[in-house]
Amino acid sequence: MKYAKITAYIAAAAVAVSSVALNASAVELNKIDGAAGFTYEAGGKAWAHIWNPYNEASLFDVPSDFAEGTTDLIVKFTVSGMTEGESYTVFPGFQCHGDEVMNDGEELSIWNQDDYKSAGSTYDYVVNGNGDYELIVPMKGVADALDMYWGESIYDVGILELCFEGMANEEMTGPVNESLVIEFTGVEECSDIHSVADCAFAGLAADEPETDASDADDTETDTSAADDTDTDTSAADEPETDAPAQTDKPSTDTGAEGIAVAAAVAVLAAGAAIVVKKHR
Repeated sequence: MKYAKITAYIAAAAVAVSSVALNASAVELNKIDGAAGFTYEAGGKAWAHIWNPYNEASLFDVPSDFAEGTTDLIVKFTVSGMTEGESYTVFPGFQCHGDEVMNDGEELSIWNQDDYKSAGSTYDYVVNGNGDYELIVPMKGVADALDMYWGESIYDVGILELCFEGMANEEMTGPVNESLVIEFTGVEECSDIHSVADCAFAGLAADEPETDASDADDTETDTSAADDTDTDTSAADEPETDAPAQTDKPSTDTGAEGIAVAAAVAVLAAGAAIVVKKHR
């Protein structure tokens, strides 16, 4: 059986500007040769193991020495091979400590949407097309919302993973879309504090209907021009008949063409690719 070429891309160097948070700097990561990157679970869940010392699918060694003042992390990844109408929700799972760890600081461990609800809201992030993504892991904001004795900045992050919901096939052997490729291009430290709600992202194709709205305006202009003669007035009703078709057009065109425009700012990187194969 043919399985998807889901790729975990290990970037040796990346040039990109974070659009979701300020004051970001790259985390130094050591890739693990031969790592699978993804594992699959019931309910369509696919876990990307960014780093996890307890799982041999982990892509990187656990990093150390986070910069002073780092409160959140940003995971950067690129998606390609998605088809029209395809969509996945994503949330980060992690285990970490704040800088009060030396003074009996509490461990923060988040692994599902119920954990996020306890911190104020579900983690609402949608991948719905090809392009570059930046996903915030709101560690300090979650710790504060849970009234934890956690500290002011990150002391360590023992585990960092992303859960792609709806991506796994029913057999839990791979993704439902065999052409899907996900490339992880880096992780950044961030000194801004984010709530769970701050991390919401609706997807790359969200702005496309505005383009089609301008086309609808052209139709209205033609209708007014048809008022010059009584004979043409009845014929002018035809553009109104076409209007619903143009209104429906954005929902059928939210595919790769519009997404390519939204993803014009590319991540430049050099590194080794790891192909994720069947993993039980």
